[in-house]
Amino acid sequence: MSIFLSLGSNISPRKKNIQRGLELLLSKGIDIISSSNFYKSKAMYVENQKNFFNKVIEVDTEKKPFELLLALKLIEYKCKRNFLQERNGPRTLDIDILCYKKIIIKSKLLTIPHKSIRERKFILKPWSEISPNYLIYGYRRSIKMLLNKIES
Repeated sequence: MSIFLSLGSNISPRKKNIQRGLELLLSKGIDIISSSNFYKSKAMYVENQKNFFNKVIEVDTEKKPFELLLALKLIEYKCKRNFLQERNGPRTLDIDILCYKKIIIKSKLLTIPHKSIRERKFILKPWSEISPNYLIYGYRRSIKMLLNKIES
């Protein structure tokens, strides 16, 4: 049973922001099992901004989904993310829960699996590096299959 997170930054220093986020995850009792390389991508939705660096990690934690979400928001805050900025605008650090074991959640605060996985190559590409055959609960397709669909 796996928990996968994505991390992204498009405000300099992008890679250092993500590295800081990884360090803070460890300090919050969130163990990193595997980590992709960095991937560079163009911003989606709000295009007039710098490119992102992205990474996907597999983690293990005793935290329940909403406890994990709170921990991630505190980490983003510590990394100086501006929560008052426009949605999908520039960010020092963005951490999303992609999936959490075999749990499905649909609420105003949290959707698991993440609702935009299928359209985001910047998530699927690094994810396929660390777990290409992973089946997202409820999707019936592997990460590799979802990536191939986007790339074709």
